[in-house]
Amino acid sequence: MMVVNIDQRDLEDRLSRLLLQLAEMQDGIWEAWEAKSDGLPPGMEEHLRKVMDDISFWIDQCTTTDQCTPVLLRRMEVHRARLARLMELIDGG
Repeated sequence: MMVVNIDQRDLEDRLSRLLLQLAEMQDGIWEAWEAKSDGLPPGMEEHLRKVMDDISFWIDQCTTTDQCTPVLLRRMEVHRARLARLMELIDGG
């Protein structure tokens, strides 16, 4: 029988919620990009794709690891902030 530390369970719950938020944010960013791509600065699409690829890589890391760590959770929180900044750039803010 596997004993799971309460803190570990909390980390896993927080990471799961964060991964759902990231997926929703990515979808929203692509939709906003499609709606406004003509009015955005040159090079923005390349930047957007690089950030999205990086975040997708880390999402894959989260789903293939057998243990959630505080460092992994923090990395994903940073990516959430990156996506929020991207959305602001696309929205013109």
